Amino acid sequence: MGNQEIKWIPNKTRAFSSYSYKANIQLEQGEVDIFSLRKTFGPSCIIATADSTYDMLHYLRKSLPNLKIYSLEYAIDHYCKNPEAVADIFYLLRRYLYRRNAKLTSMVGGKFFGWQDWLKDLRESNAVYYIQMGKKSGKHIKVYERGPDSKKLSGTKEWRHEDVDRVRIEFKLKRLAITKKYGLSTLKQLLMAPKFADIASEYVQFKNFKFSSELPQDWDDYLSEDGQGNLESFMQEVLSAKDKDKVKNVIQYVEDNQRMQVLKKRIIEAAEAFDKHWGRGSYRIVK
Repeated sequence: MGNQEIKWIPNKTRAFSSYSYKANIQLEQGEVDIFSLRKTFGPSCIIATADSTYDMLHYLRKSLPNLKIYSLEYAIDHYCKNPEAVADIFYLLRRYLYRRNAKLTSMVGGKFFGWQDWLKDLRESNAVYYIQMGKKSGKHIKVYERGPDSKKLSGTKEWRHEDVDRVRIEFKLKRLAITKKYGLSTLKQLLMAPKFADIASEYVQFKNFKFSSELPQDWDDYLSEDGQGNLESFMQEVLSAKDKDKVKNVIQYVEDNQRMQVLKKRIIEAAEAFDKHWGRGSYRIVK
């Protein structure tokens, strides 16, 4: 990575807390963080990039040909005309997103105690919603309101709600899933075909329940609470139905929400365009 000196500092990064030291390197192609001296079992060193361009990943592959992919994070932005529209889109994604093997949901930055609570004036900062595969799992779907980096609140990863202009969906996948299911083990494979459309098709699922007298229908309020007391999440309804054993094999009652299929189609089309133009300089991929 060039001839620049690497300056190590104690690592205080939450996402890579199992590593003792961190170094930041500024390259012509972008910025990378290196994490070293792992405290537990796992890779001895991690190189992390954010908003990585094709050129950045190509440079890393040439510089470190044996580098393997540890995790990938794909992102989709829904740009909106105003903060009210951002709140509307966030509400719909939070209400209908579903992941079959999820273990819990959580939310920060907002409160959803009823259908009317999506209104902008009920929160001052952006809201963040998680569908997690486990309490300590790095695998998750993250949906959050955000604005441009220039308007981020100083020293935080937050925005004032009046400054948000989009809703982002992020999918985080660990090595086992991306290698076994999608065949993305090396940077060369990723550079050849990022498979964004395949991954988006799996992770973007909008659902509701088939008819059952024991389960809420699409026109009902979703009243099952997450750990913070928030309502209006189909994913949380599924988890609560499992916990309370409302019906036998609740998964058999889960079906596509037809009204949200138009949005899903647009998302998949955008991911397909990303795959098609990947490497031509018009698109970017996020690790």
